[in-house]
Amino acid sequence: MTNHNAQSPAAFSAWLDLFRWLAASVVVIMHAGGILMLPLTYISPAERPPAQYVYSFVAGMAHYGVMMFFVMSGYLVGGSWIRDKAAGRAGFGDYMSKRVARLTIVLYPTLALTPVLTLLGLLAYRGTTGAGVYPVHTIGEAGFATIVCNVAFLQDVGCQVAGGNLSLWSLTHEFWYYVCFPLLFMGWRGRATAFVLLGTLTWFQIASVPILPYFAVWLLGAALSVAPRRNINLNAAALLFLAIIVIGRVTMKDAQGLPGFLTDMSVALSFTLLLWSLKSRSELSHPPFAALHARMAGFSYTLYCTHVPLLYLFSSVSMALTGIGDRSPATGIMNWAVLFAAIGFSFVMANLISKLTEDKTAEFRAQMITWLAKPVRI
Repeated sequence: MTNHNAQSPAAFSAWLDLFRWLAASVVVIMHAGGILMLPLTYISPAERPPAQYVYSFVAGMAHYGVMMFFVMSGYLVGGSWIRDKAAGRAGFGDYMSKRVARLTIVLYPTLALTPVLTLLGLLAYRGTTGAGVYPVHTIGEAGFATIVCNVAFLQDVGCQVAGGNLSLWSLTHEFWYYVCFPLLFMGWRGRATAFVLLGTLTWFQIASVPILPYFAVWLLGAALSVAPRRNINLNAAALLFLAIIVIGRVTMKDAQGLPGFLTDMSVALSFTLLLWSLKSRSELSHPPFAALHARMAGFSYTLYCTHVPLLYLFSSVSMALTGIGDRSPATGIMNWAVLFAAIGFSFVMANLISKLTEDKTAEFRAQMITWLAKPVRI
C-alpha cells in the first residue's frame, strides 16, 4: 500500500497530474461553450440563465489554465535539461528529439484529422448559410498551406491555427521555448545562437505574437526546478492563487496588452508559489484519487490538441439530430445535456486517440532517431 503521508517525488508528481488535467478541462469547457452555447451578451439580462453565469465564469479562466501549463512545462522540460547539464549528460540533439517527439506525436495526427473531421461535420449538417456550425474561417484554415505552416510551429506567426483549432496557439510558444532554453547554457557559441533565436522571438512579438514576454512565465517553472526548499505555508499559497485567478477573472477578463500580461504573470507567479510550497513540504500527501489524476493527465495533451475539431463535429451531428448545438441558448435541460455530452465526447475520443499517439511517445522517438540516423542516398 502506498504511504500517502510520506513526502516523495511521486506525491508531487501526482499533484502535477491533477493540475494538468484540470487546466486542460477548463480549456475544453471554454471552447465547448463558445461552439455550442449562445453567449450571454446575445441574451437580454432579464432572460439570462443563472447557470450560464456560473459556467461562463469557470470557462473564462481557460487562459489562466494555459499559464499553468507554461509553468509546469518549464518545471518538467527546463528542469530535466538543468539536471542533465549538472550530471554532464546534456546533449542538445537528445534533448530536442525528446521535445519534438512529445509535441509532434499528437500535433501532427491532429492536423491530419482536422480536415477529415471538418468534412464529416459538413456532411452531417449544413445550416441555412451552407456551412452549418462551422465559421467560414474554420473551413478556410483547414487547407493544405495552413496545415503545413502549423507543422512548422508557425501558427499565429505565418498563418492562422489550422481548422480554427484555437488551442494550437500555445504550441508555437512551447516549441520555441524548447529550442531557446538549452542554448542559454551552451557557452558563447550557443548563446550567440540563442541571441539570434531570441531576436526571432522579438520579431514574432513585433508581429503581434507575444512569445518573448511569455517566455518569462515558462522560465518560472524552470527556476522552480532548482529552487531550494522553503517554509511556505501551503494554505496561504493556495488561497493566494485562488484569489488572484478570481480577481483576474472578475476585473481583468477582457484585458489586452500590458495589463493582460501582468495579470497572466500574477497568475503564473502565484501558481509557482503554490507548487514551491508543495515541493518544499517535508511530508506531502498524494491528492485524493491520485490514480484517476494519473490516467486523466495521461491523455491531457491529446485532449488539449483535439477537442476543438471534436466539438465542432459533435455540434454538427447534434444539430442534424436534435436541432441543438449551434450556439444554442442554454434555456432547458436538453440544451445543457447536449453541451455536457459534447464535453464527454471530447474526453472519450481524446482518450482513444491518445492510445495511438501520446501513449506511443517513447516508441515514436526511437523510430524517429532511427530514421534520422539512416544515410541519405542520392
